[in-house]
Amino acid sequence: GAYSSLQELLKVIRDAPRIKNLHTVISLNGINELPDLQGFNEIRKVEFPFLTSIQVRMNTQQTWVDQRLRRSLQSFLPNLYSLIAFSGRGSLNKSIKANFTLADPKILDAADRWLINVTRMHAVLKAQGVRYYVFLQPTMGLEGPQSSPANGSADEELFEQISEAYIQEIRTLYSELRRYCLELSYCFDISDKVPPKGNLYNDPRHHNSKGNQLLAKIIAKKLQLEDTIISPSTN
Repeated sequence: GAYSSLQELLKVIRDAPRIKNLHTVISLNGINELPDLQGFNEIRKVEFPFLTSIQVRMNTQQTWVDQRLRRSLQSFLPNLYSLIAFSGRGSLNKSIKANFTLADPKILDAADRWLINVTRMHAVLKAQGVRYYVFLQPTMGLEGPQSSPANGSADEELFEQISEAYIQEIRTLYSELRRYCLELSYCFDISDKVPPKGNLYNDPRHHNSKGNQLLAKIIAKKLQLEDTIISPSTN
């Protein structure tokens, strides 16, 4: 649940080498690449994705925060020391001025992070002789058939639960994901497939078992076609 391409990448790095005879990895992703699901988009200068809040304050205020441990107090009353240290951690030592400035981090929006993650998965697996394919996941709210549920259907009831803010967010995200997907030979856009034409969704974001079965057939057919292209039959 809530897996994004980041969790997929970590899983590929950790688990792929342990699977015997692994030949193909398939990603079905997209809907969990929402901008704030894995943290802020770093659109404001003070949001450094690789620094703690205290380190950000030290940089922006140019004042050093003394976080050194006092060994005697720590060993004598460790729990009390922890409470004192935690309570006073936000205080700034105004007498010590920091003389450093970090450059602003590169701004990466959700689609940029997705592109980095899937290209890295492809590269890591290719180095192991493993094929990688990514399929853009369909979901309600996207422009086109995913926003045209059948009248009076269970899918329509689910669609009516979606807020306008979410629809705008998911459409903006997918406009970028689709553009990036077109540039990758191993990416297939199936986001228009299995639209809400009756009872195919479990909730406004995910298909139910019937919808997933239809999606599986679409993916399998595409993989069979890729197998034919890569290893044409001699019969």
